[in-house]
Amino acid sequence: MSIMIEVPMVDAASTSFPQRRAFPKSVFLACYGYPILFILLHFVFRYNKFYQSLRPLHRFQFRNKLVATLHAAVATFCAMRIAFFSDWSQLHLIYNDHPETKFVTGLELGYLFQDTISELYKAARFGIYDKVTLIHHLAFSTGIVYYLVIYGGPAKGDYFIALILLMNASTPLLHLRWVFEKMEVVGLKLWSVNIGLIGLFFTCRLYLVYFMYWIYAYRHHEPWYMTMFRIPWFCTVFSSALIILNGGWLYALCKRIFASKTSSCETPVIVLKPKDS
Repeated sequence: MSIMIEVPMVDAASTSFPQRRAFPKSVFLACYGYPILFILLHFVFRYNKFYQSLRPLHRFQFRNKLVATLHAAVATFCAMRIAFFSDWSQLHLIYNDHPETKFVTGLELGYLFQDTISELYKAARFGIYDKVTLIHHLAFSTGIVYYLVIYGGPAKGDYFIALILLMNASTPLLHLRWVFEKMEVVGLKLWSVNIGLIGLFFTCRLYLVYFMYWIYAYRHHEPWYMTMFRIPWFCTVFSSALIILNGGWLYALCKRIFASKTSSCETPVIVLKPKDS
């Protein structure tokens, strides 16, 4: 059995890769654009009956979830273009370069940064914050910063970055479930969203980590579990953290969905001081 080892080749072709050790402009686009959109949504839904029926806290969350859904749609579209429309005959899993990867990675980092600020503002304004959201954002943004500034170098791991960003695909159903809950939707519609959410969440946020290990091992003609001994330690730690965090999140979602008919599917929150009547 032959074993192929992917090592960087020091030649003219490898030195022509663009240096990526910097924050792309899309970071600032997200940091400024998403908060502006969040403010504009208040005026768009100002006279909407459903929006008016919500408490101030839920109005804040509703607009925040719309922004998150838009970001998830853009990130998923770009990630699918990279992951599923690549030329597999020419694809190099580590040193493959795609022009959209840098853009969508910066967009993801900018979104995580502004959404973390939004959670901190919610804690100060309404007295609660989402524990899972803050932990997830902190871990994910740390990994992206490390990738862009320290590890990234010349186009490392574009294909795997795209697969990781496909985790955004489950976000629209997650927020649609929240809207259904506030609209008191029950029956087949609610359970269709629940089952679709669980399936898509598991596929995009847990199974894709295994798939990344498998496709890398397949290229080396090895079992999938050997991948963790080949890839850099940073990638192993980051993928393990994703499995732990997303696995805990999925467990919390399933517990809230199946615990009772009236149970909530929101992420666990910590109440600091009740400010919203």
